[in-house]
Amino acid sequence: EASKRFVSRFADRILPVDLSSQPKAESFSRLAKDVLAAHAGRQWRLLYEPFRGGWNTISREDAFEACKEILGADSQSVADPEITVVCTVQPRFVGLAVVNIDVDYLRVEDE
Repeated sequence: EASKRFVSRFADRILPVDLSSQPKAESFSRLAKDVLAAHAGRQWRLLYEPFRGGWNTISREDAFEACKEILGADSQSVADPEITVVCTVQPRFVGLAVVNIDVDYLRVEDE
């Protein structure tokens, strides 16, 4: 049936990544500047997608602080963002992407 939702434990977790780096604080700081600087001043929202097995060396707070520093704390908008910053953390990398869609379309609910 065409209307049936495709379910896969891997494919449901694919998120966009514009650039990536090692999951270390110094590397993440440079990555955040490279990815986010062009979007400074726009209304933003953060989607943080941690690795579900632990090993999250970049925390939600680290990602949030980077967004506030580069994009501006006063530009955060939960209700009406222009962009969504996607932060994906894995044991071997951390990825950042800036997308122009609502964050709710990217959320994956565990069943």
